[in-house]
Amino acid sequence: MRTAPLVALVVLAVSCGDDHQIAASPVTSAVTAESAPHSVDVGAAVDHSMPLEHLVYGMIVDDPAGVGAVVRISPGDYSVLFDADSKVGVECMHRAGFDSFPIEVYTPSEVYNAASRPASEGYHVGQANPVGEQTSVVDKWLQQTKGAANAWGGDGVSTGCLAEAATAVYGSPTGLLDGLADFNLARNGWINAVAENPDAIALDSQWSACMKATGFSAADPTEPWRSTWPGDSPAAGEVAMRAADLECRSDLGYSARMTQILGVKFDDWKREHAAVVVSTRASIATWLANAADIAGGP
Repeated sequence: MRTAPLVALVVLAVSCGDDHQIAASPVTSAVTAESAPHSVDVGAAVDHSMPLEHLVYGMIVDDPAGVGAVVRISPGDYSVLFDADSKVGVECMHRAGFDSFPIEVYTPSEVYNAASRPASEGYHVGQANPVGEQTSVVDKWLQQTKGAANAWGGDGVSTGCLAEAATAVYGSPTGLLDGLADFNLARNGWINAVAENPDAIALDSQWSACMKATGFSAADPTEPWRSTWPGDSPAAGEVAMRAADLECRSDLGYSARMTQILGVKFDDWKREHAAVVVSTRASIATWLANAADIAGGP
């Protein structure tokens, strides 16, 4: 029943082989207040609550969410949304006569700095609440319970308990997607601009070549974060890749250099899309208020 995905990463099914082995060594982030062109608090958790005027590119240069971090829903806030969504959905299914509908519990994933996260922790994101494990409980129950799928999903868009829960929290069955639509366009514009920036391309190529020299293939540092890693904890190959990633970042001064390349462009992007960011954050505030009302109800 996870109908409210955390605005952070898009996880893609990319597999990295476990047959590559290199020695893991602790490496700290190249982004520091001294090395970055702006004063940067690399420990700051960037999400929808951070004032835009305080945000510089050095804070998100190593963030897997990229500019999506500016409207990221924090784990604590997402838990409120998840619980409210679950409460409405369960109550709806009970009214439909399905008293055994599973109740899910959301466990927020850890908050971490992607640049300094130790190699031993790999790239797993949100493994305290794996997507497959959460969805399989409900999916299996729906498959095994006659008539439940129709009550839950209805026509797949505007009817059924799934739509009722989304409407209660997000204002309509498509409220979540609608509320993020304009920001997603702005984010895609940033992604395309970075992908076409010759200096950013050159630096990513240097990082990729460094990784290749240690036996790993990745186009840029975001690729491992967008990968789906097996198991509940990092395997040897994932740890080895993360160690190589950190070493290549450090050897190249990747974070500070990318901040120099994109810092001013990010400031321009913020100014150009400030109204969209503010509007998206207002939608998030409304969703959280709705969720709080639901949680406080009988």
